[in-house]
Amino acid sequence: MMEINFCKPDNFDIKSLKKLWLSSFDEEPKAVDLFFDKCFNAKQTYIAKYGEKIISALYLISASFNGQKAHYLCGASTHKDFRKQGIMSKLIKYALEDSAKSGDKYSFLFPANDNLYNYYQNFGYRENCIAYISDFSRNDLLSLQELNFSENNILKQGNDFKNFAVEYYSTYNIKNVKSKNYFALFEENENTAEVFYFEFEKNNLKNIAIEPLKDDELSNPPIMPNENSLYLLSTLGCGSGITGTAEDKDVHLQRGCAKIVKNTYQEENEDGSIDEVVRTSTQVSVTILENNGNITILE
Repeated sequence: MMEINFCKPDNFDIKSLKKLWLSSFDEEPKAVDLFFDKCFNAKQTYIAKYGEKIISALYLISASFNGQKAHYLCGASTHKDFRKQGIMSKLIKYALEDSAKSGDKYSFLFPANDNLYNYYQNFGYRENCIAYISDFSRNDLLSLQELNFSENNILKQGNDFKNFAVEYYSTYNIKNVKSKNYFALFEENENTAEVFYFEFEKNNLKNIAIEPLKDDELSNPPIMPNENSLYLLSTLGCGSGITGTAEDKDVHLQRGCAKIVKNTYQEENEDGSIDEVVRTSTQVSVTILENNGNITILE
């Protein structure tokens, strides 16, 4: 009987790895291509081969945790004809032992479903990460600028991974805001933003919104916020005052205005009756006066 070999792949194995990924997960081919183009590292990829056929694989993404080397384990997959034979268990042990030799002190992962928590505990993983979900109105966010978060116990990804994440998640209509001091991914639903991942170097939440307008590396006023940053700026009540630097002659004045707009329409119920429904949304406009006299209005 042919033995199963646990090893690392060669670059010519990428086509087979993509095929295994797509057969195991409900992913867009474009998103998978982005992972292998931007994030794939053969030295941190572990595979099981039956003869010349790749039958199982997993990937480690470099990160840091409390100043020490760490990684995020993802893409653990096994060909359907070889599942429930203990192959993935052996592959995980092989990957963790090898990464420990390379200096990794921590390993993180998010189980695909609740049934896998007990499975991963066999390898030393513990439920040490807690997710908190909170809803905030615009007024709530104004007070959050004084609420500090600890920078300890946060898994931080490298810049290469962040650049990949921006393109990868945009495939699934996930938006982002980022600078050298923060990175956030969020979904926008009407006038609500659901932030599901963020990293930061500064504790003040308001800096997450106004930092792009203070970046000395930016020039040629006005410093136009993209649609994602504009949304967060307006939500936090920012967008008014002088921005830019006099030394670079890019000082300009901007004034932001956000108002609540009510729209009324009729909705038919199941019994045929008609109800009048009122929906509210936020309308944002920013007027920018440059030092050369040009006026730009963003809405």
